[in-house]
Amino acid sequence: MGDLETTLARWLGASCSLTFGRASTGLYALFRSLAAKGPGGEVLIPELCCETIAPTAYYAGLTPVMVDVDPETLGPSVHAVAASISPRTRALLLIYVFGIPFDIRPFLAMGTEHDFLVIEDIAQGVGGEFDGEPLGSRGDAALLSFGPGKILHGGGGALVLRDGGPTASALPAIRAEIDARPQAGSFDRLALSFRNLTHGLAGLSRSDPRIDVSSAFRSLLPHYERVMVRPRTALDADSIISQIHRIEEDRGRRFARYLTYRDRLDGTGWRILDLPDTAMCWRVCLVAPDATTALDASARLLASGLPASNHYFPVGLLVDGTSGAVASDLGHRLLNLWVDESVTDEEIERTTELLVA
Repeated sequence: MGDLETTLARWLGASCSLTFGRASTGLYALFRSLAAKGPGGEVLIPELCCETIAPTAYYAGLTPVMVDVDPETLGPSVHAVAASISPRTRALLLIYVFGIPFDIRPFLAMGTEHDFLVIEDIAQGVGGEFDGEPLGSRGDAALLSFGPGKILHGGGGALVLRDGGPTASALPAIRAEIDARPQAGSFDRLALSFRNLTHGLAGLSRSDPRIDVSSAFRSLLPHYERVMVRPRTALDADSIISQIHRIEEDRGRRFARYLTYRDRLDGTGWRILDLPDTAMCWRVCLVAPDATTALDASARLLASGLPASNHYFPVGLLVDGTSGAVASDLGHRLLNLWVDESVTDEEIERTTELLVA
């Protein structure tokens, strides 16, 4: 793993990098190092995120505080973050949803002023840039996922730390403790169960917003820690390094497909969130006129064998039963479409035809 860790650190201009069994495990280790500073710590998390992130904070001993998002970038709202900072804030997680970049300087200034870490989650944006700098190179730490379907794939995940210090020094021991845990033989079944649980509860909330699904979610969390906190197993470091060397080629190919979707859907009622040509498009993000249109379109595409997903929802509904105004609105209207090598040009054409039919 040493060559991969060195490559990641050099690529992002950081002091060190550590690989983990999965990205959420690296985040758990970092959260644990922050929780060790004392009880009551909080981490600020944007509402449109992977549903594993908030549970990871719980398992590490921190309280997730969900913040509303910006309607153009889906990243955290500057105003929502500023309103959520407290003396208990230990970290802020910035997520480049679908690869959409944004200016993080206001968040870095808040972190400096209030003494908390700013963590860039670049799982969906790795290889992209903002203002000439690679995503993941500006925060205190960067999180990468090498899971199936991610931009870089080969198993596991990694943390990249810009500077050394007590936080970085604590991580190897935490990782060693995790790696010594017994392997979960039923990991795949348990991971699928967690996915079905979260999507089922989100669907229930969508069907009737008056239903509080958060108590059921929190009561079941103790059964799923093995999904988020996993010892290292096989990780194809050579393949990941090779993909890093080809990242600009991949970025150009993905962006060309983003432009195809944008041009074909222009003026149809679907809004495509803007991407600069320096962004890494993980998936094309469409905003439907209403939630019913998004659900119907997703169902029609999947019934036709075309890849699509509407599974982004306000995670605050699971965490505390609430959600911000923007996340609540957009979370029910998002549809995301594939741009990687798993989808063909013919499938992209069929997808756009179905969306405008």
